[in-house]
Amino acid sequence: RYDSTYQFAVLFIDLDRFKIVNDSLGHAIGDELLVAISTRFRHCLRNSDIVARLGGDEFTVLLEGIQDTSDATQVAQRILESLCTPFNLKGHT
Repeated sequence: RYDSTYQFAVLFIDLDRFKIVNDSLGHAIGDELLVAISTRFRHCLRNSDIVARLGGDEFTVLLEGIQDTSDATQVAQRILESLCTPFNLKGHT
């Protein structure tokens, strides 16, 4: 059934300079970093939201049933803040 008041948002996230990680530390560390990043993303979302890796260093997030655009802005801000904390993977920060 169509609901004209239903709102959702799609966030597109591209990780800048991710290729440097793969080139300097190897693909195994790069893969671990992608898993760690997606885990942080999940902690910023509701259970009903979806995060998906498109490929390489690109992710999308589907925020369903938001009230207005400020909801999406708040989630985007939480995601950005979650990436400010360094990742520690096998002795590499």
